[in-house]
Amino acid sequence: MVVLGHGAEAVAREITGFPARAVLNPDYASGMASSLRVGLEAVSPEAEAALILLGDQPLVTPDVINRIIRTFETAGKPIVAPVYNGVQGNPVCFARALFPALSALSGDRGAKTIVGEDPSRVEWVTFETDLPLKDLDVEEDYDALRRYFS
Repeated sequence: MVVLGHGAEAVAREITGFPARAVLNPDYASGMASSLRVGLEAVSPEAEAALILLGDQPLVTPDVINRIIRTFETAGKPIVAPVYNGVQGNPVCFARALFPALSALSGDRGAKTIVGEDPSRVEWVTFETDLPLKDLDVEEDYDALRRYFS
């Protein structure tokens, strides 16, 4: 599922043909929490959890995603989060029991708030790279990433 906000029509065109369902966040300008809420409302009622990925972090690999999911399935904790070279990052997996707390967030507060509330309920997955932390917010970020890989 992809939560769309700013530039929704353009992004929707780009994901056509991919196995993703788009949901629109008409209140995207109010901050990250509104997109999180819209996404959680669209999660299947049968889902045990949601893995929250950010759209501006293209270097999150399938290996990262799969390790987080496998850890969620075996660790018995309601939150599974990655640590890249000692830095907390994304994506994060949240058990359904935490959906109400996530949905109650407001403004530009993301799910990191929930992760930090009670460290005992978090299972950390360690990665020996920091590449997934690189986000692309502006064109200069994209140019820097292109230079890095060339």
